[in-house]
Amino acid sequence: MKNYISAAELWQLTPAKFNEWRAKNDLPMLFGYFRKTLLDFEVWLATIGISEYEIMLCLRLGDFFNGEGEHVVIKKTTSYRAPQYFCISKADASSAQWNFSRESHHEKNENISNFTPYFEWIKIRTGKKLPVDLTRASLGHTDRFSMGGWRNVRPNTRTSIWRGPELLKLGEVTVPAHTDLSEMNLDFADLDGLSITGNIYGSFKIISCSSLVNLTIENTEQAFYKFKYCKFDTTRILNSKIQDFHFAKCDVGNFYATNSTFFRLSFTRCRVLPFIDNCDLKDLISYSPEKNEIWNEDAYRLLKNSYNAAGQKKFAAHYLYQEQLAHRRNLFNAKRYYKYSDLYPRGNPGSWLTIAKNFKAMGGSKVLVKKARYMAKYLGRPKYLAIYAEHKLQWFYSILDWALWGHGVKLHRLSLSSSFFILIYAFLYHALQDQIQANPPPESFFDYIYFSMVTFTTLGYGDILPKTTLLRMICGTEAFLGAFMMGLVVAGFTNRKTD
Repeated sequence: MKNYISAAELWQLTPAKFNEWRAKNDLPMLFGYFRKTLLDFEVWLATIGISEYEIMLCLRLGDFFNGEGEHVVIKKTTSYRAPQYFCISKADASSAQWNFSRESHHEKNENISNFTPYFEWIKIRTGKKLPVDLTRASLGHTDRFSMGGWRNVRPNTRTSIWRGPELLKLGEVTVPAHTDLSEMNLDFADLDGLSITGNIYGSFKIISCSSLVNLTIENTEQAFYKFKYCKFDTTRILNSKIQDFHFAKCDVGNFYATNSTFFRLSFTRCRVLPFIDNCDLKDLISYSPEKNEIWNEDAYRLLKNSYNAAGQKKFAAHYLYQEQLAHRRNLFNAKRYYKYSDLYPRGNPGSWLTIAKNFKAMGGSKVLVKKARYMAKYLGRPKYLAIYAEHKLQWFYSILDWALWGHGVKLHRLSLSSSFFILIYAFLYHALQDQIQANPPPESFFDYIYFSMVTFTTLGYGDILPKTTLLRMICGTEAFLGAFMMGLVVAGFTNRKTD
């Protein structure tokens, strides 16, 4: 078989021939780079207990490095094809899919290796959270693969892993009809510009550590894909039916979908901006961003707008609530949020907490001097203080909006907050009982609760009256607060129209 084959020719190969070609021609160069870059890579390979060639033949090759928990290698042998190798988690190995044999085809699944994925193994070995040193490539320390070093323009772009060797170019083509993606090793591949249309088979396919920039899925039905640690951008899904598409720890970027149907779409710890237009959304799209992801407010807003456009108010309300929570977090850290960062002076070396955690790494006393200069510049100009005060005031209003009625979504909080205010005012009236006129006088605390309820609902006074100016003013504030809360009740139930 030739050492060099074009992307179009590679896609014409059978899955077995395709995986064999990669194991002999492409992946050995990548493993050579790992030997130079990854600490104790040879020691880790020896713990797996199978040949390097067998590892390269494995489907789900990325799980050898980025998997979580103990993994196993399953060797599947049959009478009608060459052996297949699968890398799966140990928990999945006990499922019916892998724990069976069929005598009619001499089919057998054999567990030939138990191992710990590389990044988890090296963390345990070194005791470091970020064990891989890439400072020579100006990438600092890391515990995962990332795509980088793009060069040229379409259709001649090439992608590197970190800033090392270029990945196998399989993109800028249309996948041939009737191709079975599920049995092809597409990990550690340059799939930029790939187009999937028509009858393509790929159920239960997991793709890891690959680049899929400008991926197009059009006029097709695709189901059961999982992407892990992949790089995307400008993904387009047009006139298609999509089921069980799951993105985990991927840089998804702009995600465009038009005139399509989605069922069980999820983004877990991903950066994504989903532009979904005129689509049939069968259920709630699951979006769980990273803790400090700055784009999550925009992602929640786009998902909310998509469900509003589809007339699914219940799901829209869910993302309205998440959008407001994200907005409040961004207001609290406005200096670091891209929409507001230009309003603040530049040159902030980091928060005090970050400096305390990384004092030596950030230069010791030098970083304190930088922080002091920044604070002097920040506090010495009234315009910056005014902007800071405005954002903190908006943050405080957002806290109140969340506590009172959950941003208009959690309407049950209105009853809880109203009861809280009534109880607080009841305690206040009890403390000022000598300023109350009543005949007969209040005998228990429940009388003060009754007085507070009557005042809160602005029903008027009867047998209990305030007799001092101070108490009248206090009663006026409660009546005003009660009227405000009743307005929220009306507004909330007016806008709450579910499917």
